[in-house]
Amino acid sequence: MQLELIWPADLSANQLRSWLLDQLAQHGEPLRWALIEVESFAGEPSASEDTSADKPAADKSVAEKRTLKLEAVMIRTESGRAGD
Repeated sequence: MQLELIWPADLSANQLRSWLLDQLAQHGEPLRWALIEVESFAGEPSASEDTSADKPAADKSVAEKRTLKLEAVMIRTESGRAGD
């Protein structure tokens, strides 16, 4: 199976593996999985940043959005969920 997930902004790289396993567990038990792509792109200005017109555009912080693409081989029981 393939999944595309949005990497939460408050999740550090150290926490990423366990978060990904939690996301995969919603679909069954992962036999093996691979992170195949990480994509970053600029999003809208962050809500916590001052976006007033009196600041030059270069000073405005832009929130970075990250997406993750995974491929996984899942173990599924007859009911479709692992452990049932």
